[in-house]
Amino acid sequence: MSCGVVLGVVGASGGVGASTMTVALGVVALRAGLRCVCLDARPLGGGLDVVAGLDREPGLRWPQLDRVDGPVPGSDLLAHLPCTAGLPVLSHGREGAGEVPDAAAEGVLAGLREAVDLCVVDLPGVSHPGWPQWSSRVDTLLLVAGHVLPALAAASVVAPMVPAPPGGVWLAQRVGRRAGDLPEVSGRVLDLPVAAGVPDDAGVARALHRGQPPAGSAGPLRRSCETTLAVLGWTGGQR
Repeated sequence: MSCGVVLGVVGASGGVGASTMTVALGVVALRAGLRCVCLDARPLGGGLDVVAGLDREPGLRWPQLDRVDGPVPGSDLLAHLPCTAGLPVLSHGREGAGEVPDAAAEGVLAGLREAVDLCVVDLPGVSHPGWPQWSSRVDTLLLVAGHVLPALAAASVVAPMVPAPPGGVWLAQRVGRRAGDLPEVSGRVLDLPVAAGVPDDAGVARALHRGQPPAGSAGPLRRSCETTLAVLGWTGGQR
């Protein structure tokens, strides 16, 4: 990749694991040989640093970058972010987290595009005030949908509201314990190409409880992320 790609991840409804998927994709991309970073664009979420087990680690957070105006040196920024297993994470702090100023978001992304192959962004929901700011800056968008009826109904409402970036909008379908053909059916209903089905993974809860990143060990979530990266063409450090 001559210029880093920005992949946005958004949940079609709450509780579908979009933040977990964001970090897991970063972990798996790193294992595949990609230079990768994860960004938190949800100021009122739990925080990607918590998902990655980095909430007690020192390093830059968004509030310390509020005054950025113009591209930042991406390699310098990466060196000051907390990392898990080599994966840098830029998250919100806990001290009255607010929206990232537009100039700061633009400057940080511009710098990181020059320093990484893939930047995975945990996007705010489509009804959040920050949605237009962030969704307009992604190259590809991954919509994470749940598998129970209310979550599928929410996905049918949200999908038409998601503008298609150059790389398109793809579906990551939560499938419970048994996948079946649910992802393909949901993809047809939502008129979206399917990146992967995402089965339940008991190892994720154990990893989060221990302060470890998701998909750090073999399991269904890692395989789903590997499939997603392969479908999107991001494997082995090449695109």
